Amino acid sequence: MNTRKLLDKFRGWALQDPVMKQELLEAEAEFFAFYDETGADGDEEGTLNGLFLEWFLYDRKTTRYLKTPVEVFVHYGGRGLSKTEKEFFKTLPETIFGMFEVLSSAPDEGLLRVKRLDGGGEWTVKDALGSKNMKAGHVVFARLIPFADAPIFTG
Repeated sequence: MNTRKLLDKFRGWALQDPVMKQELLEAEAEFFAFYDETGADGDEEGTLNGLFLEWFLYDRKTTRYLKTPVEVFVHYGGRGLSKTEKEFFKTLPETIFGMFEVLSSAPDEGLLRVKRLDGGGEWTVKDALGSKNMKAGHVVFARLIPFADAPIFTG
């Protein structure tokens, strides 16, 4: 199962569905209401846009359904998915957003051992790129999908 392709499928649905497009506009107004773009560089703007999209997809309840877009997708948008894909998407509403401390890195295996800074748990995360660049003590600001067999970071 290619998790990147499945996440892209969900994001594509959320950005194309007419109701979600309207919700996205409303959410954008909420999220950026107090943001002053004066002096923002491209990296900052890209990071902020990424945070906005993650917040919209996984955390903000829609005004129409009173569910997050990922919950709406699992309920309505997942028609025609295989059983494995449905199980994947059912895990998405349980994502964990926060700051994680890297406890160890195993680049040869593409794994990171991380713990949530607020003490909310520890995971061994499959992350081929991160495991090559991060060392024990580094801090990661990320969203974790807590799959039982192989948790991953989104994005």
